[in-house]
Amino acid sequence: MDPRDFDEIERFLTSVGKATLFEHLALAETASAEEVEAALAKRRAWAQGQQSNPKFRTEAIWTIKNMGLLKRALLQERGGYLEALLQREQGRKVLILKQYILGTLSSGRLSRRDEAGVLQQARALGLPDAVAQRTLEELVAQSGAQTEREQGAEAFVDHYRALGVSPNADYNELYTAYRRRLEQLRHTLDRQLAEEQREALEESWRALSDPGAREAFDQALRARRGAQVERPPVGLPAAAGPGPIERPPSPPAPEPPPVVEPAGPPKLTLAEPPKRPAAEAPKLSLAEPVAAEPEPRARPPEPPPQEPRGTPPSRLVMEPAGVLQLTVGAKPQTVEVRVRRQGEPPAPAKVWVERDWVSVEPRQLSPTLDEQVLRLTVHPDKMDRAHAVALITVLAELTGQRTTLTLEVTRATRWWPRALAAAVLLVGLVGGGLALWPVLAPDPAPTGPSSGTLVVQVDPPAGEIIVNGEILSTNGSLELSEGLTGPPVTVAVQLDGFEGHREVVQVPRGERVELRPSLKLIDRMDLVVPIDEPPGPIDEAKARAALDATAPAAAACLARFGPGSPGDDIELTATLISTHDGWIRRVQFQQPKLDRDPLRGCLRRVVRATRLPFVTGYGSTTYTWRAKKDAKP
Repeated sequence: MDPRDFDEIERFLTSVGKATLFEHLALAETASAEEVEAALAKRRAWAQGQQSNPKFRTEAIWTIKNMGLLKRALLQERGGYLEALLQREQGRKVLILKQYILGTLSSGRLSRRDEAGVLQQARALGLPDAVAQRTLEELVAQSGAQTEREQGAEAFVDHYRALGVSPNADYNELYTAYRRRLEQLRHTLDRQLAEEQREALEESWRALSDPGAREAFDQALRARRGAQVERPPVGLPAAAGPGPIERPPSPPAPEPPPVVEPAGPPKLTLAEPPKRPAAEAPKLSLAEPVAAEPEPRARPPEPPPQEPRGTPPSRLVMEPAGVLQLTVGAKPQTVEVRVRRQGEPPAPAKVWVERDWVSVEPRQLSPTLDEQVLRLTVHPDKMDRAHAVALITVLAELTGQRTTLTLEVTRATRWWPRALAAAVLLVGLVGGGLALWPVLAPDPAPTGPSSGTLVVQVDPPAGEIIVNGEILSTNGSLELSEGLTGPPVTVAVQLDGFEGHREVVQVPRGERVELRPSLKLIDRMDLVVPIDEPPGPIDEAKARAALDATAPAAAACLARFGPGSPGDDIELTATLISTHDGWIRRVQFQQPKLDRDPLRGCLRRVVRATRLPFVTGYGSTTYTWRAKKDAKP
């Protein structure tokens, strides 16, 4: 199948909120030719009757114009279309696998156990081993990681490389690298493999976080490399970095102390960090007496601030931010915009623009670069008016994070056409050519209402409403009565966690057009809570106020899908878990009998559109909804 035809079909399916043509037409992939012909004929008849309906006009016109393309995709070239769908799905899974491989290679080495983990992750995603092996080899070559073959006895493990730090790293750098690797392991689908890698990571952390154990490892590393490893004295990192990890101090002995194994994995605590003893004094000979009160020494460095729990997800920042105003002439003009990525893990991103008079390069951002440049080119000859607005959106494909830039362009008007028109008018008046006046005179002002009215109500009641590239509402509701008469109006709705909606409507003068888009939830809401991190403190008063606003919509879900007889009281209590940005990413019902598919899906749409107060790491709160069972389910 021609890739351009497949892209055109994909753009259409995105606008109507469907994944495939089979889903759009309610057909099975194995449907017979007669069934496909009947479905297309039915769809064509529907489209012919909806051409004048503003809500479905765009979809209807596309269906009529591309009926031949639909027949080719579903009849003559069905195999090619199915193959293209398979490749699209496989491409999405490869992106997920690449994130896993990048996390595995962050230590700079690849062992046989790591390679087996990559293959297990690929099989869990449904990818062939050949695709996984090819992807792994490409990323190993790009990262320059060293491969290790474990034969016979266990190979020597460089703990610095396992954490991805240099031998000169201080305590804070070690702790930051340790927490980052832990966060990456949480995204591993194979939990057994994740536990094995976690044990290896804990071993490296224990070997380097304890001053005595680190000194012993440095000696072994120097003997293996045959070179001196320079770094600050062993005692300083322990005094400068108490951090949230509790470990016993090294026993004062002239011989290198043994490694002290902690009773369990490191634990995070919100309490004040335990006081540490001062930095170690210089080692004393056994013949020297130890004074009961040692001489005062210089105060050790102040402990650094505690690292935030977890690793914040990748965030996109566009510079300049907000609105970029540009004045252009008759020739195309290019400006540069910088996109910076903050946080971990890296992820690929796409660039979207809704105006054909703006072109953007590149359209796909690299997942490994922290900063990239977008080149926006404005084509004045394609603008249908002197002042126009375009919305540039950068969307991370895996995390859903986005950033936008509003581009306001004003096309400079040449002075000579106006001067020429004025000269012609003056000559006509002086020479008695008043007959030119009806031609040059402006049309009389129209009578009646100057514009129509556009009303947009989003389900769920939240999200940004964008009209002709300009954000006019952020609460999912809009009523607009200015500047609508004329060309069709493009209305777009975007809400975090939901599939975007875009619609083109015509608003006749004096008429009222209502749009009620229902957004499709695409977030799986399966956030994995870190087992070794408690939730961050949350402002319960603000959280309750935000959840109180969901009471009507949640009550409707309970009344419709809850159990019981008409008129029965229904009560549902749930634990809601939000990420650092405030969006609710998991709902846990406390009544197992109410945890059923229709009710769960309905309530998820309600709470996913609700934003709780921001927290560090993740937050957790509990809320109770109440309703009466409807007479008709």
